[in-house]
Amino acid sequence: MAKPKFDPESEFLKIFKSLTYRHRGWDVWNDFIVMAACALSNPVDKTHYEEREARYLRIIKKYNKQERDKFPTLLAHTVMALELNPEQDFLGKLYTSLGLQDEGRKQHFTPYSVCDMMAKITLEDVVDQVKKDGFVTINDPCCGAGATLIASVNVAKEALTKAALNFQNHILIAAQDIDETVALMCYIQLSLLGVAAYIKIGNTITDPLSTSDTMENYWFTPMYFSDVWCLRRAVRKMDELIQASPPKVEKKPFRLLVKLAENDCRCELPIFYEIVAGRAGFEITGNYQFDCSKIRCTKAVQDAIFQFYKDKLNADIVSLGMMWVNSGPKADLDGDGYAVEIEDGFVTNND
Repeated sequence: MAKPKFDPESEFLKIFKSLTYRHRGWDVWNDFIVMAACALSNPVDKTHYEEREARYLRIIKKYNKQERDKFPTLLAHTVMALELNPEQDFLGKLYTSLGLQDEGRKQHFTPYSVCDMMAKITLEDVVDQVKKDGFVTINDPCCGAGATLIASVNVAKEALTKAALNFQNHILIAAQDIDETVALMCYIQLSLLGVAAYIKIGNTITDPLSTSDTMENYWFTPMYFSDVWCLRRAVRKMDELIQASPPKVEKKPFRLLVKLAENDCRCELPIFYEIVAGRAGFEITGNYQFDCSKIRCTKAVQDAIFQFYKDKLNADIVSLGMMWVNSGPKADLDGDGYAVEIEDGFVTNND
């Protein structure tokens, strides 16, 4: 006799409805979503850990021991559903079938099949974009439970896989929704699908995503904290620091050899450049930049910096090479010790 096929959706609904005998269905759903989101966020996002851990504990106290044990099972069925079929909006479908939408906000979720069709139309050049820029950002300012984004990820994943590229290293999701519950549904599903993403809770019209945000209402998926994305953000910050236009140059000898200790080199590149400038006699104050084309170093210096990034971020040699090409000095200075040679224009002061 054939074993019955496991159905995560029916198992989820069975457990969910057993929790509604003592609690309102909307409260159970919202509590499950918030606690699941906190459970996914807290192991990686230490900035928000205390606030979200306290929130999780406040919510779980509303339920008795038998009820508490059911919430991890709900999450397990969500994991299993997306594992069996990643091409679906599992939580959005359940949310709709349970009649939990906010009718006051005219909350209606786009069917996944429609989202899939739109993604196939709009993501034709994803491989070319990734080869040019290293990654592609997919944005949804009204993400709901994430159906459009999940479909886009799956379409992009298929194209990148054919090009022998790992989608987890080359797709970044930026999303927002005014409704916390549905935004966290999107966060949970993208997290379980292994996608690097950040989701902001807020009004897209009056408070859109901005680099000046405080991150208070942001939720970052676990993949966002992977080595590849941490290193990519570090390179971007270095580029912003180093590759600014140099209106005024503080004059120093055209070439200057600076001797260093090993510990001077075991740090991030921006800090390393500050150390070199200080050793060379520059007064580093105000608004300044460094020009990485005006500095050479020995192989020993390069090895020490590489070792720091490997120890701190577990960076691989490919990522380190990319960082070095973009922001590192030329490692062609003769000698076995720790030394650099800088040229006029290495330090630029904009004050």
